[in-house]
Amino acid sequence: MLIDREEFIAALTQLKPALGVKGVVPELAHVWFEKGTAQAYDGGFGIKIPFKTDLICGVPGTTLLGLLQTSALKQATLEPNGKDALQLKLGKSHSKLATLAADRKVWPFPIKLPQKTDPTELNEEFIEGLRKTLFIKASPATRVEHYGVMVHHVKNDLLLYSTDSATMVQVMVKGAGKAAGFERTLFPRDFAEQLVAQAPAGATLYTPEDCFIAEAEGISLYSNLLDISSADDIGAIVDRNLDRHPEEVPLPAGLEGALARAEILAGTQQPDIEASIEKGVLKLSGDYALGTLQESLPLEGKHPDAKIRLRAGLIRRALVHADSFSLTKESLLLCGTPGFVYLVASL
Repeated sequence: MLIDREEFIAALTQLKPALGVKGVVPELAHVWFEKGTAQAYDGGFGIKIPFKTDLICGVPGTTLLGLLQTSALKQATLEPNGKDALQLKLGKSHSKLATLAADRKVWPFPIKLPQKTDPTELNEEFIEGLRKTLFIKASPATRVEHYGVMVHHVKNDLLLYSTDSATMVQVMVKGAGKAAGFERTLFPRDFAEQLVAQAPAGATLYTPEDCFIAEAEGISLYSNLLDISSADDIGAIVDRNLDRHPEEVPLPAGLEGALARAEILAGTQQPDIEASIEKGVLKLSGDYALGTLQESLPLEGKHPDAKIRLRAGLIRRALVHADSFSLTKESLLLCGTPGFVYLVASL
């Protein structure tokens, strides 16, 4: 079978996020070709794309992708080599790959959607909201809500939440909940990340009893469901914090640079800073391995005096989405439009 090398690379690259590592279940590290489709499943997350080949088997995906990327030829050849093997020809180079029979494929998701499965339209604004939550990643994940993005259906809106326990973010997507088929759920991180990466224009979400299925142009994403019965109500936590904060004021000019200097001066240490508001000035200070930091940033607007100790990097990573802030002794609040709220707990 003659193949277009670049088209094959593009297909395998789309599937790569759902390829498991080689281990006790080798099937999870394979791409499965059948009847005009190609798919991969890593034990929790799956991807399926339309892709026509003559293959009906499982092929080690990362290995095949790596081999194809070593050549600049336009075409390559894949042909059977015995019962459970393929031979890849790239010019004068020949490589033999072991394959798995089609009946060894692991795919727990429905082939067809169950009847009466109501869809939820995830528009471009929702996908952008997901992107604004995914910069928070707990390492290691120790709580249910650390494993992805919580999505709450509130009246006609969808509220997206992510947390690593030290910080949490809320993004409101107005009007996106009018036809939502759920009240409260969690998008596992792999599923959410690939919605952002591979369905930026939006997708149609189906929620059968035991999985998520998102249909977008040229790709279908699948995920196992996670039990969220023990998850904290992040929305309630955000609301309690908002009630304690004074009205926000615009972010001062120079804040990004000041936080960057703290990280540089800290070297290999944690860039912790003392942040205080005194008489309309935000003051930042810290003593680090490579020097000391003293910054005074005038504020626009009135804000009561406050003082807190924070980690510079946790503030800096959210500034791209924020335009105002407020401070208490317990937390820093960053806000932006549309509907962006970010909280950093004191150290």
